[in-house]
Amino acid sequence: MNRLSFALSLVLAAGTSVHAQPAEPVEAPMQYRGHRAVRVEARTARELQVIRALADEVLTCSGTGIGRFDIRVTPPKYAALVAEGIRHEVLIPDIQAHMDQIWADDARVRAGDDPSWFATYRTLTEFETRMQYYATNYPNLATLSNIGTSIQGRQIKMLRITGPGSTETRPAFIVQANQHAREWVTPHAAMYMVDRFCETYGTDPRITNVVNNIDFHFIVTVNPDGYAYSNPSNPSWRKNRRANSNNPATGCSTTFGVDLNRNWGYQWGYDNTGSSGTCSSETYRGVAAWSEPELAGVKSLVDSLAAQGRLKVHWDIHANGQSILSPWGFRTTPAPPDLPLMNTLGQMIQTGMASVRGTNYPYGQGSVILYLNNGNTRDYTYGVHGAMAWTIELGGSSFQPAVSQILPLCQEALEGLLPVAEYYIPPAPPPCYANCDGSTGSPRLTSNDFQCFLNRFASGDTYANCDGSNGVPMLTSNDFQCFLNKFASGCT
Repeated sequence: MNRLSFALSLVLAAGTSVHAQPAEPVEAPMQYRGHRAVRVEARTARELQVIRALADEVLTCSGTGIGRFDIRVTPPKYAALVAEGIRHEVLIPDIQAHMDQIWADDARVRAGDDPSWFATYRTLTEFETRMQYYATNYPNLATLSNIGTSIQGRQIKMLRITGPGSTETRPAFIVQANQHAREWVTPHAAMYMVDRFCETYGTDPRITNVVNNIDFHFIVTVNPDGYAYSNPSNPSWRKNRRANSNNPATGCSTTFGVDLNRNWGYQWGYDNTGSSGTCSSETYRGVAAWSEPELAGVKSLVDSLAAQGRLKVHWDIHANGQSILSPWGFRTTPAPPDLPLMNTLGQMIQTGMASVRGTNYPYGQGSVILYLNNGNTRDYTYGVHGAMAWTIELGGSSFQPAVSQILPLCQEALEGLLPVAEYYIPPAPPPCYANCDGSTGSPRLTSNDFQCFLNRFASGDTYANCDGSNGVPMLTSNDFQCFLNKFASGCT
């Protein structure tokens, strides 16, 4: 059976389009423009003889016989079929057009034209290829780097996504996923955010606004060894792939893995309820805080952005607890000092996530609304640096929900993040653009405004992008002329 026959047999058997393509085409694609796929009904031996004579190809694997089966016919032979009065149903009116669409759909699934890239669970290699795709195709927005190495030598990759201009004072967000290997939907959620930020930048005003004003750092897979092992070998695997028996300090028999979300350095090992000192446990915290190499680069990123005074939000994506968890995780009382703000923002996240399909995500202090856990990400970022931090537990019926749920869950994660990003966008320029120094005296526009504009232009501040250009460089002499024009027009 050739490639066309194979693909069409699947299509016709299912009654719907399929995305199937041989890994290695063995022949040049043939053209079938105007050919029809037809389900015929042979009621007599004569009709069967006529159909066999007219059919260019039989598409039913069981062959022909009295009754119904599927064939391919050219336009002239279809006309003869009609003239003979053969009962039939046209399944595909133009096979070539149909095949073109199948290959286009498959190409989108493989190459990543959203939402098709999110139609199935992707391998670690596919994630790495896709990250390079964004860096290559959106160099003005996306920068790919390696921030560390896993215990098995895999790179921990990070995509930085932000708009043109200086980031010196731009608020910074960290979005990470897949600390727990079996939570397959989580790296897809992080990647979906990257996808939307890149592919709708400049066309979606909301996305464009947050990308221009927030410095995003995406670590799609914190635990690459665990994910590569879990998908596809062991879907229940949670931890990293440390061979504990190879480290005498563990005192363990042959077991593997440390729970990365119990290995962070704030309140590590606070008690044996929120983590475990037993290496066979799913929540084994390791021999010491920061013992796992996967976290070294993430810690360095958190500490560096915090030292710059720019880190505002650390967003850690998990599954499938369907909740929005703020600090603390290690204890229930006393509550963190900033719990009122956390709950205000938590409600905004909840509303955003519910906007996709009405899913209710409860929000609140994680140790109260879900369970105790110590040595976790959010407690470190908030406890050490005072930045807002959440564990976002996506919904779904399992750690690997049905593939039909991947995209909606990804959309919920994005819609939860956007209102928080908007909250941290710096105040807009004053309503009178030329009043750069924000003075309220009379006259409002003075030579100070020229100096203010020069200073902001020199620093690369996006405010100085007076003409709203998106080119490279973003700030040009055109912006000076634009400012002069606005200054001359005054404040009205």
